[in-house]
Amino acid sequence: MPFDKLYDGIADAIQSTSNFRINQAEKRLGSDIKELGVRLLKVLLLVKHVDGFPTTPHNLRILLTDQFDMDVMELERNIKYVLGELEKDTYVQRVGDTYNYLTNEEQDIEQEIKSTDIDSSKEIDELKKILVSDVLGKMTVAYGEQRAQFRYGLRIDGVQQSAQQLIWLNVVTSTNAQDRADAIRMGMGMRDTITLLLDMSDRTLFDDLRMYVKTYTYLMRTDKNSQSEVRQQIISRKSVANERLYTELRTRIVKAAANGEFDYNGGKVEVKSTEVQARMAEGLGTLIGRYYTNFSLLGGQRYEETDLARIIMNASQHQPGMLDGMNAVQDKLDVPADDVFAAVSRDKGKGMVATVKSLLDAYGSVPYGWPYAATLACIGHLYGSDRITLTLDGKPAQRSEAAHLLRETKKQDSIRVDLPRVFDTRKVSHLRDFARDFLGLTAADLPSNAIDLAEAVTTRLKREAESLTQLRVRNARFGFVQQLDKAIEKINYASGMGEDWLLGDFTAQETENGSEELLEFKEDVIDPIVAFLNGSQSRILADGLEWLKNNKPNIDYVSGTMAASLYQSAEQLANDPDIFRKTNKFKTAIDDLREATDATIQTERVNALKDVEDIRARIHDSTEYQHATQAAQAKVETELDQVAERMQHIPFIYKMRESVHELSERTYPQLINALAASAPRPKTALAGEAQVPTAMTTDADIPESRQEETPRVAVSFATISRPHTKDALETKDDVDDFLDAYRRELIAAIENGKKILL
Repeated sequence: MPFDKLYDGIADAIQSTSNFRINQAEKRLGSDIKELGVRLLKVLLLVKHVDGFPTTPHNLRILLTDQFDMDVMELERNIKYVLGELEKDTYVQRVGDTYNYLTNEEQDIEQEIKSTDIDSSKEIDELKKILVSDVLGKMTVAYGEQRAQFRYGLRIDGVQQSAQQLIWLNVVTSTNAQDRADAIRMGMGMRDTITLLLDMSDRTLFDDLRMYVKTYTYLMRTDKNSQSEVRQQIISRKSVANERLYTELRTRIVKAAANGEFDYNGGKVEVKSTEVQARMAEGLGTLIGRYYTNFSLLGGQRYEETDLARIIMNASQHQPGMLDGMNAVQDKLDVPADDVFAAVSRDKGKGMVATVKSLLDAYGSVPYGWPYAATLACIGHLYGSDRITLTLDGKPAQRSEAAHLLRETKKQDSIRVDLPRVFDTRKVSHLRDFARDFLGLTAADLPSNAIDLAEAVTTRLKREAESLTQLRVRNARFGFVQQLDKAIEKINYASGMGEDWLLGDFTAQETENGSEELLEFKEDVIDPIVAFLNGSQSRILADGLEWLKNNKPNIDYVSGTMAASLYQSAEQLANDPDIFRKTNKFKTAIDDLREATDATIQTERVNALKDVEDIRARIHDSTEYQHATQAAQAKVETELDQVAERMQHIPFIYKMRESVHELSERTYPQLINALAASAPRPKTALAGEAQVPTAMTTDADIPESRQEETPRVAVSFATISRPHTKDALETKDDVDDFLDAYRRELIAAIENGKKILL
């Protein structure tokens, strides 16, 4: 007995609000579907609240089978057709491949949902959301052995759904055969796009997607709290059912994509993968392989930015005669690097200069699609092997900094990539010879690249000029170091002329301030002076010049023509610009002159000390010394000892003579006066007589024996003014007149209380 017959037994017990639609269907359904339609409504009502029983066409066919020999497949086809008609008239609601009976209230809400207006873009947005989250992921595909990352854009039915990209995936949703054929035809010639025709076996997929969007929109717009309790319950069930539908839609869309067909440029693309994201990667990989035709130049080698410094170093060390296969990475780089070199050459031929940024852009797009690190590796390889040059702000990139510089994205647009200038190999070789001979650089110190070589020479020339300048300043006391000024000037000139000049005219024989002149200066001036100043003879010369300067005041007192000749010879050598070559001769002259001078100084010192002792003896013999106190005598002795001590250390003859003159003319009288002042004064009256004279008493009234004695002031004979009787003494009378005048001066001094020391 079929399941719908159970309804007839309980129909009277069912509420009219529940079976009203069945009664209505019996009256309104067309004759062609009425019988099966009513039976289906009865079954759906009976199982409406049976959990876990999916009311699919297949399960409904089982419940309605009433004969063993009937055509069950034909019955199932009829069931599907009738269910579709019932859905149109809102007797039932389809959720995926299941159907639910609708009561009056449910039918009203279902009709409201179907009548909800939505923008068609909402359906596309939901499809895009599911495609991106469940099918496409990050919308990047790893291609080739390098796992190069390619980002692609998404179009749905030809409408762009993402930011602009270099390659595209166009998803076709239509199940119409003509629409699908048109999409394939439109893809012809669009080499940047691969088309995915979603599997069309799920005919209701997009109807269900549209219904989901309508239901979601209806639920968002409806104020649930303002509805009746029954409607609130129905709306709640609708919300839950819609969430289940969304989960189901995600699965169905993934399946449609996984079973879809790829077409490229009008032809079908065979994809072997079955997992959906793997299929997407394989299909897009076909697009990349056919669109980026030069990607294969990389040869399957993977590069990282961190490899750049090593790549540059390896390229710089690679020798032309190295056997093939010695460096696998470098061998694989040769082919793509040659392509980059050709691009730089083409730009130069057009009067353009490539930049790192322009090369990265060019090789990141069609027909290359190279990864960022791969293009940098090619540039680094070419730079390391000196096939290209890199300059930033007009300055060549230093090899030690090139890897870091290439990776600085902010500077890539300013880094110019050019072909190296071609220089005369002979001149390059001559510059190497100059660097060896003048700067002392070895082959290991010199770069192989001509420009780098010139830069190295420039740097070392500047360092050499600075070193010579410092040496000149430290030894400014030597006049001959002025000869370094010309050499320093020429070195500075050469270091400031730039690489082109160093690699060109610098090594020509006729060039002013060129290599030949510098080498001559090195041999004739720089090396001899530097060797002298850094050697022991510079100390000998410094000592000799210092002695000559300090002893100049003594030379005039050295007797004999030999001393004068020695001094003249030493002076000439001291002023000789080549004295650093004649140090031994200068030392001999200084030694001989020193010997003669020292002997004269010693004789002069002996005489000076003798004069001191003579004056000491005269003081001892004086009455002033004999009558002086012991303290005064001791003080005089100390003074004379100090004079003698100072005399021992006076280096100059004229100073000794001045000291003797000072002693004789000033110190000697002062000492005599000091001794006299210390002697006891004689008494002024006889014993027993009054000590104080009366007011009327004068010196004339006091006997001479009782008058007080005033000590005379000692003066040097030289202090007595010499009279000026005539400008010259020519006759005996002139002499007599002069002596009479001198005598009067001497007597006057004595009468004035002076004691004249002879």
